[in-house]
Amino acid sequence: MFFDPPPYREPALWVQHLFGTAGIVLLITVYLLLGQFHAPWLGEDLRHFLPTWMVFQGQIVPASLSHPDLTPWGPLYAWSAAILGSVAQALGLPFHDGSRLATPLWLALQTGLLANAVKRLQGKSGAIVAAIAALSPLGWLVFAHVHTSVAAASASVAVLLWATTVCAPRRDRLTGWAVGTLLLFWSSGLPGVVLALGALPLAYSRGTTEQREAWTFLFAPPDAAPSHTAPRSAPLGALFRFWTGAALLAGIATVGIFLWNPSVQAWARTTLQSFSTTPEFEGLFSRGGWTLWPLWLVAFWPIRCYELWRVPKIRPVFLWLLWMIAVTLTCFPVGESTFLVLSPPLAYVATLRLLRFGPSTTAAFAWFTLTMTVVLVVLVAAMLSAQLFSWPPGLARHIARATPEFALDAAPIRLATAAFGLLLWAVLVWRLPRQAVRAAAHWLLSVVLLWWLTVSLLYPWLDAARNLVPAVRTLWHNPVVAAHRCLAPGPRMGADLVAALQYTAPPTATVAPDCPLVALRLRVREHTPQALAEWRRWVLADATRGRGKLAEWWVVVPRGAPPLATLSDQ
Repeated sequence: MFFDPPPYREPALWVQHLFGTAGIVLLITVYLLLGQFHAPWLGEDLRHFLPTWMVFQGQIVPASLSHPDLTPWGPLYAWSAAILGSVAQALGLPFHDGSRLATPLWLALQTGLLANAVKRLQGKSGAIVAAIAALSPLGWLVFAHVHTSVAAASASVAVLLWATTVCAPRRDRLTGWAVGTLLLFWSSGLPGVVLALGALPLAYSRGTTEQREAWTFLFAPPDAAPSHTAPRSAPLGALFRFWTGAALLAGIATVGIFLWNPSVQAWARTTLQSFSTTPEFEGLFSRGGWTLWPLWLVAFWPIRCYELWRVPKIRPVFLWLLWMIAVTLTCFPVGESTFLVLSPPLAYVATLRLLRFGPSTTAAFAWFTLTMTVVLVVLVAAMLSAQLFSWPPGLARHIARATPEFALDAAPIRLATAAFGLLLWAVLVWRLPRQAVRAAAHWLLSVVLLWWLTVSLLYPWLDAARNLVPAVRTLWHNPVVAAHRCLAPGPRMGADLVAALQYTAPPTATVAPDCPLVALRLRVREHTPQALAEWRRWVLADATRGRGKLAEWWVVVPRGAPPLATLSDQ
């Protein structure tokens, strides 16, 4: 059968490399870097690009972090993204393309730490499965290729997990816990500190014989003996403690300096607002269900679920995972990307459980992966058919409303690229040798294939539908706006729309709250014809996006326009 090859035979050397560490690293690299270079998109991408742009403009802790859409995320991601964006701009590349590379950088750190933490327990095969599990959630398929502060918070959680499960001396584990807590504070505010409190029992508990000096393990050669038999090295362990202690002292000094900054105090007070969030358990299933798929399915697999409590390797991390779920529901805003903070401990538990699955369960997971891949490929094909042949009709109407002037260019080349990806996926799945990582490798190949098809066939439409730059530039180039050289964001304007105004502003123009001209985005379906007629009396500049139910009207009105008062009261 397709997933049940003949009796085991030693694979060729090239097959071992292709499906070993080198091949998995290559697939992960392609997955993280493919599709990173595009204009800032509406939603998560522009929303978290705003503090990055403010840091680049000179604000160390940007005031935009106090925006309700960005609470409680911190400046850590913005700092790293601004540095990468500055380097990209110095090389002649767009700032947003360089800054967006901060997301795969943080995810690569998270993946490496998880693989390193599992390697000490399960060897090389366990490290490969952990690396795949770290990037397997469908949520990363969307959010790994946009600006998002969740990537820095998730990597900070991975630092905590690595420090508390790998380090042997309690002093090292407590130091690592403090460093991870500091990173979580700067990436997700005070709610991040509450997340880290759940890992304190892991740091303070008695170390096992499988834990060892973290520095020696981190830099051990690939062909070294398993970690629990490798000899200790006291000098390197002391060096590790020295550098982590120095990092901790530097972090404490940094916090002490920045807490005197009024912008830091304002941001910290803003993060406290999320503690009043009412738990939405429905959001855990409706949003977190698809975002963390299939990690939660593997981690909470009902067969032999007693492992979650009885296996010493799994139990403490599982208890911390339950704490993180409770904190996420009560201290963080409910959103699809928010639940990705849970991915490091969830990937750790899922990896250890997947490696303990029997042959029948592993085969079932492989068949499930194939079935789901076929379904998702059919959905991508339906999107392409709607663009080229206007079928199915409902999907074609939606595309026409969202992007009335869109036309797919270079269709034959895109189809050939997609066909090559499908053929390569089929060959790799067919030649995949029987090994411990087989089920996880099936999922990674499927995720990479799905993203390959999305970039090849759907990226032009996605860019046309989510790119706000043409509409906003039309406002800035209007003679009235150009004469005033400023715009003020309207009431209830989201952080992504403010970012679009900031990023597309001419060099001599500014986005200032006291500007006499106010920019707004009006969704036509949310206003009656009489209300729209009232707006038209005051419009100084406008631009449109979409049509029908998805029509948007971007307008510039004077600050004293009466419709603004009614909009503020809503």
